[in-house]
Amino acid sequence: MSVNQSTLNQLTTSLKDYSPTAYKIMGDISHSMQHVAVILLLLFMGLEMFNWYQHLKNNGGELTLQLFFELAIKYVLAYFLVLSIDQIFDIFGWMFNGIIKLAAKNGIREVKSDIKFDWKNLNWAARGILQTTYHVTDFIGQIATKLLILLRSSTLYVYKGIAKIVVACFMMDALRPICFNFFKLYLAAILQGVILVIIILLYPAIVTDDLLKVATTGAWTSALTAIAKGIIYILLLFGSQRMAKSILQVN
Repeated sequence: MSVNQSTLNQLTTSLKDYSPTAYKIMGDISHSMQHVAVILLLLFMGLEMFNWYQHLKNNGGELTLQLFFELAIKYVLAYFLVLSIDQIFDIFGWMFNGIIKLAAKNGIREVKSDIKFDWKNLNWAARGILQTTYHVTDFIGQIATKLLILLRSSTLYVYKGIAKIVVACFMMDALRPICFNFFKLYLAAILQGVILVIIILLYPAIVTDDLLKVATTGAWTSALTAIAKGIIYILLLFGSQRMAKSILQVN
């Protein structure tokens, strides 16, 4: 099983460079969502002021100028956060891309099975079945790597498109836990890139004969162990997202 240099390049590139068209589209969507976010901020501010007014009125108090300015300052800060959330996401992406590049600074190694099949004592039918199974597993592993990178990037594009709405909703106490979970999901998607690179680079060591503790002297054992290597790699790839979410304790 092999993973070429282009795979590493896809993992270490920024969202802007990975797909300039998708990045521009999400930028336009984010800009449109900015107007909605501002309306939500005004709505939430009005609701909070009204709730304070009702609370103070029921307790014999009144809405003071100091309280009004405190609320106004909070929502002004939220407004500036809405304006800058795209840049904040880009900074986080840049930081994690730096970590990914650092992890793979020597370049991606060819991830190949170093087991040579021992075909003795195998008839042509068994040989054909095992060979076909191995090559199918190898092909699925390579496709899975590309698809997971695409899925991760697509997820980050979507998060970028709706981030401003989420920031605005953060001002509502009832929605705040959902917003926290959103930001943790975003960080998990970025962290998944680091985990994918580590899996790709560590794969040859993880599945060596010594680590598997499998004797490869027999024909069936030799062939099935080679196939198992590809299956292990695929399972690790598809578990990368779950691993990232587990690290950040995302629901």
